[in-house]
Amino acid sequence: MDREQNSIAQSLLALIGIISVCVSIPLFSAAIRFFNPKDSLQGSLQGECVYQVAIDGAMIGTRSFADPISLKELLKSFDSSFFPNEPVSQVLPCDSLVNLEGSGASLSISRISGTQLIALGKKISINSSSKEDLEAAPGIGPGMAERIVTYRSAIGAFQSLSELEHVSGIGPKKSRELKQFLKL
Repeated sequence: MDREQNSIAQSLLALIGIISVCVSIPLFSAAIRFFNPKDSLQGSLQGECVYQVAIDGAMIGTRSFADPISLKELLKSFDSSFFPNEPVSQVLPCDSLVNLEGSGASLSISRISGTQLIALGKKISINSSSKEDLEAAPGIGPGMAERIVTYRSAIGAFQSLSELEHVSGIGPKKSRELKQFLKL
């Protein structure tokens, strides 16, 4: 019985070792790519414009830049040779999800959800986000999100975040609280 337990224990230790190696290699590889000094944009989420890239629906990564960039620049930041048959010089709007489909035959561009932006530590645009996206910001419920969208529809784009105080139910205190989650 002791031999059998010893054999089981050794097998479990071997399995744990194999799992550790399988997990550590991708993590180590990702860390090398993240801290690659030759690519200052690699892994950076410091800018205001956030982009995500997926290939056939499978997410390959997220990048952030100070200003809007072209599709070509975005794909280059992933060291991608996967270029679609679309014009790659087009400038992408901030907070875009680019899905390359069918070996680059086509692409689709959509908005990154408010929930994902908040999870990434980024802000949600009060000028272009949907009611559902605004609800992702802590402190904004369905009613307040609806009032923000209604106000925006009536007056046009917000010129400053201080204008939030013109929305019913948002005073100076609430406006200050929301500014950490919102941008123009």
